[in-house]
Amino acid sequence: NMAVDPGEPEYLQYHRREGYDLMSKAVGIASEWREADVSHYLHDYYRMVEAVDGEIGRLLEALRASGLEDSTLVCFASDHGEGMGAHRWVQKAAFWEEVVRVPLLFAGPGVPRSDVIDQESLATLADILPTFCDYAGIKPPPDMRGISLRQTLEGSAPPRPFIVSELQYGEAFRQGRMLRSHRYKYVVFSGGARPEQFFDLETDPGEVRNLVGDPEHKTALDEHRAMLAGWLREAADAFEVPAALADSRFASREGARA
Repeated sequence: NMAVDPGEPEYLQYHRREGYDLMSKAVGIASEWREADVSHYLHDYYRMVEAVDGEIGRLLEALRASGLEDSTLVCFASDHGEGMGAHRWVQKAAFWEEVVRVPLLFAGPGVPRSDVIDQESLATLADILPTFCDYAGIKPPPDMRGISLRQTLEGSAPPRPFIVSELQYGEAFRQGRMLRSHRYKYVVFSGGARPEQFFDLETDPGEVRNLVGDPEHKTALDEHRAMLAGWLREAADAFEVPAALADSRFASREGARA
């Protein structure tokens, strides 16, 4: 899907303007691409993935040769995706699925389901350190926001209601937060007249219909606003609710969990 929502949040539109910085310049260039350009971009992208796969193979071979393979937990992850051309976006700095849905693979002793692909459980990169600590038998630092994924890897974890992701543009005052539940994705930026996005990923996996303002989804939207407000409070996150939401349930921090 290479469609662009003309009513998308101003912060995304701001980032599309060529010349803001190198990342924005890449997004701006991609706005003029045609099918052949996207094909070349994806070709280069997958060649880079192929190169990384080769280096991972070297690492695993060295681990095997060292005799440590049976006592080492291996994790493979990526800090972000590159947009893949969806929404004419070829960078990070957004909350599109192509950007935030990154690989997270575990293998090694104590991982009985190493051949299982789990598409349901919610996880973040902040979970990696607590997971390592769990398998090593040590307590994680007390201020960690992530949780151990050991139960998830063993197939016995209770459902996680949501996870939260964050981003910051070049200036500290340009920020965004995303709350992802099992079905919905809620996004809010720190400014603009249209700071929110709300997608039903079950019926709209391509994220082409922003449901903010849709009366049929107002209850679900308010629930996700409240969940994020509660998380911001509990995590002592200094993210400021944009002025455009002053009258929404999001701004009501007190009793947000009610």
